[in-house]
Amino acid sequence: MPDLGAVAESEESAGGEHRFRTLWEISELSAADFADEVAHFYNLPRATLPDLLAARPLLEQFFPPIRPRDDDLSV
Repeated sequence: MPDLGAVAESEESAGGEHRFRTLWEISELSAADFADEVAHFYNLPRATLPDLLAARPLLEQFFPPIRPRDDDLSV
């Protein structure tokens, strides 16, 4: 197996998502197994798909609701 630490260091200038994808691709793990390993490494709980689908969106915390003005006729 390749040295995953060396891959991460060699791609420091790349975005975090790119590094994780590269590590996942060379690890030969399934997506689920890789996610388990990442969660374990960062000492975080693993979110399952049902957890994500049941979660309440937090978008309203970052953006105020957009309401059209009464005189706005655009769709």
